[in-house]
Amino acid sequence: AMAAEGEGGVKVGAAKEGAVATRTGRGCYNADSPHLPTHATSRMPALAIPLCLALLVGAAQTAPIPPASAAARLKILCLHGGGGSGPGFRSGIASLIAANPHFEFVFPTAPDNGLWIRDPPGGKGEPTTDPNFDDASLDALDTLVAAQGPFAGILGYSQGSAYVAAYLAHAPAGSFQFAAMFCGYLTTTHLGILARINAAAPFDDIPSLVWMGANDRVITNGMTEAQAEIFTGPTIITSPTGGHAVPSGNDPTFGQVQAFLDAQRASVPAPPPSLPSPPSLPASPPTPPSPSPTAEEPPTEKPPTEEEPPTDEEPPTE
Repeated sequence: AMAAEGEGGVKVGAAKEGAVATRTGRGCYNADSPHLPTHATSRMPALAIPLCLALLVGAAQTAPIPPASAAARLKILCLHGGGGSGPGFRSGIASLIAANPHFEFVFPTAPDNGLWIRDPPGGKGEPTTDPNFDDASLDALDTLVAAQGPFAGILGYSQGSAYVAAYLAHAPAGSFQFAAMFCGYLTTTHLGILARINAAAPFDDIPSLVWMGANDRVITNGMTEAQAEIFTGPTIITSPTGGHAVPSGNDPTFGQVQAFLDAQRASVPAPPPSLPSPPSLPASPPTPPSPSPTAEEPPTEKPPTEEEPPTDEEPPTE
């Protein structure tokens, strides 16, 4: 029998020639007699049972299934300068963010008062030799990458630029597909970390961009050029008007930076679209209280600390 849904409700084809199916007050159908409800017949027709079940199941499946979302954007991990913060860096590269809606920029804040690497305890004239001197920053970024990854790229400015290489030397191979560094340098005041960087360079020939401003009075162009040397075939850009800042939209080299990011977006496979959440299960009945409940200690809250405003960094002593 064929079934079709019309404006007046559900109609089902007759189970046998000459019989007409009608809807009863109980929502089931009597195919034997158009005038009697199903409870008045002496037997339940074979068609009525599956039909009633179908109606009940159909009523239980009325919740719409959400469609899969569009493909997720490629993510870039962004490391701010020394003494800065994630939110502050977001504001500082607003032009770059606006020009790249296909990327999602993620901005952590360094765990040690805005520093990815603390100054040597004895001052910059006494470099550290401990390769694990930056453990706190490594742990913080590992946690973030595990929770919010995968990331397509890593980007850094000033001390964050120096730390791009430090984190690439630590992260598993293939964690990032490209790197972009602005106003950077090598960690020459932390020889243990620098040894880790040199041992891992050139980081599986990761595509890289190294940018510097001709008017940078904090990090010299020579220091940034030394950073570029540890990468394979980096795209090196020098702005004739730039200083110690990530270029904005009015910088003459902004288009070159954009061209590099466009090329990476074209070469990196897009992450798969996120799947819709599965339908929620019926809530379980509340668990009765234990006869002898034990008092729980309230969670200890750590009071928030104020962020230090971004500060210009002193160039490391070479």
